[in-house]
Amino acid sequence: MFKMVSGLSAGRVSLAAMAILFSTHSQIVLAADAIAVDTEDLTPPPDPSRFGRFEQKLADWHVVLGGGAIIVPKYEGSNEFKVMPVPFISATFLDTVRVDPTGANVALYEHGPFELGARLGYDMGRKEDDADHLRGLGDVDMGAVVGARAGVKFGPAKIFAQLDKTIGGSDGLEGTLGIEVTQPLSQSLIVGAGASVIFADEKYMQA
Repeated sequence: MFKMVSGLSAGRVSLAAMAILFSTHSQIVLAADAIAVDTEDLTPPPDPSRFGRFEQKLADWHVVLGGGAIIVPKYEGSNEFKVMPVPFISATFLDTVRVDPTGANVALYEHGPFELGARLGYDMGRKEDDADHLRGLGDVDMGAVVGARAGVKFGPAKIFAQLDKTIGGSDGLEGTLGIEVTQPLSQSLIVGAGASVIFADEKYMQA
C-alpha cells in the first residue's frame, strides 16, 4: 500500500518537473520524462503470474451479498409470528457447490432433466420459553442436517423429492415432496413459486 502511494507521489513530482522544464526548453522535457520512467522502475509492480492460481480460484466463485428480513412462526405450528433480520450471503462454485443462509448444496449428478444433489444444513431448534404453549415440553437443541435431493425438470417447472436427517436436536427424519416454477422476466429479475408437502417421523413430530 505504501509503495503504491510513494510511486504515485513520485509520478506527481515528475510531472511537475516536466511542466517546469517544458517552459524553459523543449529538449529538457525528454530528460525529465526519462527520469520519471527510471523512478517508477525502482518499484516494479508484482509479477501477475505469482497470483495466477489464486485469481483463477476466485474467478470460479460467484458471490452475492445482501440483507433482508423474514417473518416466521415463533415455533413450528404457532399462529404467532416474529420478524427476524437475515444477512443474505450466496456463493456458487462452478454451478456445483452453492452456499446460502440455509446451508450448502452440492450437485452430484445431472443428466438431461434429471438431477441429484446432497446438502448440509442446520436446524435452529427452539426454546421452552419461546411461547406459553411450549411450557413443560423442554428445549430442542440446534442440530446439523444432512440430506439428499432428486429432481426432474419440465421446462420452467421442477418436481423434487428431498430427505433430511437431523443429527442432534430433534434427531428426526423429514421428507419433502414438491414442485417449483421459476420464470426469468429480465436479466436481473426472476419470479418463482412453489408448493410442497412434508412428511416426518415420530422423533421430529415429538420435538
